[in-house]
Amino acid sequence: MKKKRGMRLSCCLLTVCFMMFSVKDAEAIGQAGSLNEAGTDKAYKERQTEDSGRVPLRIISMNDLHGKIDQQYELDLNGDGKPDGTFGRMDYAAAYIKKAKAEKEHAFVVHAGDMIGGSSPVSALFQDEPTVELMEDIGFDVGTVGNHEFDEGTDELKRIINGGDHPDGKGTSGYDGQNFPLVCANCKLKSGESFLPPYEIKYVSGIPVAFIGVVTRSAAGMVIPDGIKNITFTDEVKAVNDAAADLKKKGIKAIAVLAHMSAEQNGSAITGESAKLASGTDSEIDVIFAAHNHKVVNGEINGKLIVQAFEYGKAIGIADLELDKESKDIVKKSAEIQYIDQSKIKPDPAAAGILSKYEEKVKPIISETVGEAAHDITGGYSNDGDTALGNLIADGMKAKMKSDFALMNGGGIRDGIKKGPITWGDLYNVQPFGNVLTKLEIKGKDLREIINAQISPVYGPDYSISGFSYTWNPETGQAVDMKMADGTDIQPEKGYTVTVNQFMATAAGAKYGPIGKVGKNPVTGPEDLEATVDYVKSFSAPISYQTDGRIRTASAAKTPDDTGNQPGSGETPGGTRPDKGEKPQAEKPAKKPDAAEQPDQTKKPKRPVVKETASDTVQSIPESRPASAANSEQSTKQTESGTQKGRPLPDTSAGSHQTALAGLVITGAGVYWLFRKKRGIRTR
Repeated sequence: MKKKRGMRLSCCLLTVCFMMFSVKDAEAIGQAGSLNEAGTDKAYKERQTEDSGRVPLRIISMNDLHGKIDQQYELDLNGDGKPDGTFGRMDYAAAYIKKAKAEKEHAFVVHAGDMIGGSSPVSALFQDEPTVELMEDIGFDVGTVGNHEFDEGTDELKRIINGGDHPDGKGTSGYDGQNFPLVCANCKLKSGESFLPPYEIKYVSGIPVAFIGVVTRSAAGMVIPDGIKNITFTDEVKAVNDAAADLKKKGIKAIAVLAHMSAEQNGSAITGESAKLASGTDSEIDVIFAAHNHKVVNGEINGKLIVQAFEYGKAIGIADLELDKESKDIVKKSAEIQYIDQSKIKPDPAAAGILSKYEEKVKPIISETVGEAAHDITGGYSNDGDTALGNLIADGMKAKMKSDFALMNGGGIRDGIKKGPITWGDLYNVQPFGNVLTKLEIKGKDLREIINAQISPVYGPDYSISGFSYTWNPETGQAVDMKMADGTDIQPEKGYTVTVNQFMATAAGAKYGPIGKVGKNPVTGPEDLEATVDYVKSFSAPISYQTDGRIRTASAAKTPDDTGNQPGSGETPGGTRPDKGEKPQAEKPAKKPDAAEQPDQTKKPKRPVVKETASDTVQSIPESRPASAANSEQSTKQTESGTQKGRPLPDTSAGSHQTALAGLVITGAGVYWLFRKKRGIRTR
């Protein structure tokens, strides 16, 4: 009887163990839609209440939306070359955010900048007011500015924040501003005063929680200089530390940073501007919500949790924190990246209503067919040589301005063209910034200086070109030889004309600066979009642009040019380029996504004005290419395959307390069984 009772006890213990693992498996199935979760077990987190002396707080984040409120994307998250579903679109994102918010008694919704700028026409044609309206409906509590919030200058940004009708009659009638604050600790007026508040303080069960805002200092080189002539961007680390010191004087210990600064993750290693920020800032800072280079990041550095949730509304970050009632500090933190998978939720009705309202208004404009593509035409940065779409755009610029040459920056090419009919809206998504074309007079030797300046020693060339070709040496980062389109030499002292967009003509820095320095007698033309539309319309048959070897890599043994010019720094407005050797994450758009990113400009002479009568970025890319974007540099650089190869982090929410308990049960059962067995042997 004793032996049977022992066997029965052992079986009971093993059954309990099996049931515990079954519960954990069920939880894992329930979490299938949430990738990249790190921290303690989700079910355990949701059981925490204020009764334990801790107050749970959830912070839901978004970054680098870029007004892509109507765009949706097919993404390959597991890298098998096949789409894993359709992701994004703001009415679905609203449903995910509202659901995540409703799951917790205390929750905030925040963003880390670049929510507007480089937007889809459904938002851009209304001065991005539809994006603001959607953010208000979702219930954003606080945000910061990215470089693209300054695309149309500080005056327009202030109008977006405070309200008022656009002076040119664009946007909606009676626009009343946004109902949540933007903060930025290192955005200063030239007088030294703050352009925006450095932080915002919220309260959770009486406990103050502060959000400090900060934007990369390189934003100054990513926008039209005239638009930001009254402000300056100061040192990020010092600005955040100064704000944190001020908060600590007020007794505030729970501090998060909304940082429009790049972050990139390889395994557990996190690099980029936000990583440097984490290493150099006050220990009271617990969480940094990163942005700018459109990457997926979820990990810790220097005791600070860093979260970045991709781009274009394809994902959100969910950080679960615990506040200690006595110390009023954050004592526990974890996060996950949740993709906006349309198959797992229905669109939010309120957000869908707002979106459809503006879609109907722009439909007559964006649906106009202007041409046809014989195949997918993609392009962006010319790191690996010329691109089909870049060639088409540069040729259109050259034709429109009747110049000898044309140059198009990769960050200004935000989308690809899909096979089939090409609409005006499709081309708007390719070139959404409204940059005016500028023709300049240069000499042949000046063209070489301009080309050398845009070649990064790490990533290679940037610009698409027309009217000439060149080879370049990867070891020196300089052009080896340059030829006219007909194969004849470009004469160093001969005069030529070159067409660029206004951003390229006026931007500062080592990369773009030479254009404005050597270019003379500027002639202003139409918008870049108009030039591309007219060029596409000129084709009588489906367009079949291909790469044609305009930009080629030379043998490293060849001699570099003898002008003495040094290679460019590789900087581009919007972020930093991906690590050398890393291929961009491409994506297959379900509704014409976009790719890289670049600053806009203030004057938009030829864009249609849609009147409101009733009630609008390793590699994705923002124009300085953080892993912009475009994955800003994740604003997704398009490839011919058109599929994005995501690299989600493994799910680390293993439920360690369950695993440990199960192990104890197994060990106990085993010891008991061995003990009974040995006793049985001894009594025989």
